[in-house]
Amino acid sequence: MKRGICKFLFLFFFIANGFKVFAQVLPQDSLALVAFYNSTDGPNWADRSNWLSAPVSSWAGVAIVGNRVQTLALNSNNLTGIIPDEFCDLTALEYIYLNNNYLTGNLPACIGNAVSINSIDLRNNDMSGAFPAAFATAMPDLADIWISNNQFTDFPDLTGVVELSNLHVDGNNLTFEDIIPNVSIPNLGYVYSPQAVVMQSGADVLLNIFDPFVVSVTIGGTDNTYQWQANFLNVTDNERFTGATTSTLSNNSAVVADSGFYSCIVRNTAAPLLTLQVRSSRVEVTDNRLPQTLNYQRDTSMYCGPDVLQFPIATQEGLPVSYDNVEAYAYINNALIVNAAVPGTGVIRAYNTGNTTYLPFDDTIRVVVSTHFPIS
Repeated sequence: MKRGICKFLFLFFFIANGFKVFAQVLPQDSLALVAFYNSTDGPNWADRSNWLSAPVSSWAGVAIVGNRVQTLALNSNNLTGIIPDEFCDLTALEYIYLNNNYLTGNLPACIGNAVSINSIDLRNNDMSGAFPAAFATAMPDLADIWISNNQFTDFPDLTGVVELSNLHVDGNNLTFEDIIPNVSIPNLGYVYSPQAVVMQSGADVLLNIFDPFVVSVTIGGTDNTYQWQANFLNVTDNERFTGATTSTLSNNSAVVADSGFYSCIVRNTAAPLLTLQVRSSRVEVTDNRLPQTLNYQRDTSMYCGPDVLQFPIATQEGLPVSYDNVEAYAYINNALIVNAAVPGTGVIRAYNTGNTTYLPFDDTIRVVVSTHFPIS
């Protein structure tokens, strides 16, 4: 009986102490890491040493202090997918290094549960949405934020974070309302430029020629300055619209050359290192005007001396026509009559600019001048 009792007590002691040896972290931390592994394609990580197969303290990239996960360093490790909400259960995290991976989606707002975060590095991923506002109030020891080269669209005011020393937010989709509040933080290594081209996909503007139109951009921040540009597809080498320096550009009479994606440069003196390139709505101008015709032979002949040719003063549609001598002899007299003194061949251009109903007209008439009248 005593031996049985002793054996039971030994097994109980071994199991109890063995559990303490191999558990090492709180269950919520280990479960959060497992959820993170599954959500970011853990089986295809570059280094997944010991994950899910050994004590948590031996898992690649995991550092433990006491019984809590303090550091998660899985940079350049082929992580693909989203950071799951269970990540927020790692409430003792201080150092997060997940840069140079393929992470997408939002950073869960509940990450503010980890009030001890000192440094977070998410550079060179494809994350999006709002960077959590919890970083502004919930993390008194926060010193470093690196989120360069993602697709974050909103960033909080961190002026109350007294320990902040490095803030790198360049290469995102942020505008002046996100950038300017943090410019005033003293002794801050702040990198905020460049930002991605802002694609404001308003409704396409489909017009007939000579219709008026308005395009505009909406950029956060106060006291912004604007400059619209005339080369709508090439944002690196373009010309400016003279005087187009507000957030709205108006055109009272569109022509076909006005078609394209409109581009605007936006600046703000409070963040002098940043120039935002904004692309607005697409404008498509269609020319549905009718063609004109000149009711006259394109090839005609005459004789030197008293012979004359008189051209129509208007196209068949009734629009006046102007004339220019293109080749050879100065045939034209009073813009309408050819009276040639010498033989030869000339080309006369007939043209007008059209109107709101008819297309411009531009054509040539070939005139051959013979030496003398035929013998009667």
